[in-house]
Amino acid sequence: AVAKDPERVKFVAAQVKSAEQHPDAEALLICKVDVGEEEERVVVAGLSSHMDAKSLEGKMTVCVTNLKPSKMRGVESKGMLLGLAKEGEFAGLVNPPVGSGAGDILKFEGYNSTPDAMMKSKGAVKCFERVIAGMNVDETGAVAFEGAALVSEGGARVESTMIGAEVK
Repeated sequence: AVAKDPERVKFVAAQVKSAEQHPDAEALLICKVDVGEEEERVVVAGLSSHMDAKSLEGKMTVCVTNLKPSKMRGVESKGMLLGLAKEGEFAGLVNPPVGSGAGDILKFEGYNSTPDAMMKSKGAVKCFERVIAGMNVDETGAVAFEGAALVSEGGARVESTMIGAEVK
């Protein structure tokens, strides 16, 4: 059976351990993120005009961990932090369910979690883009893909008070 698009993206609860300004890019922060693996991951995020680096430290969020690593101004980024946008403006990071631990897998209700080892082919990248484009905060406050809430293995929903916000 072929995995459906939302099953191929690996969403993981993550904790930002440290964040610092990218030396060569004003808009970028270099974050060290605990995603439940032996080593923290470096994730470069375009957040510096929205959030203070120090305010990110210790924050729980949601990270996509199976994207092909990409160099951002010379620093390799091994993931993407999920943010919310309302009317095109950054509105905060997506928070995992309360009580989540770093590394907890999140999946969409009604879907399996069968992520690609790494999303690197053109088709996989297009799949990832379709999933992100299909995500928003629905009218019930769930962060969802086409109406299917993103949930922890225990069934707790990823929620936001920003109804209608897009996921970026």
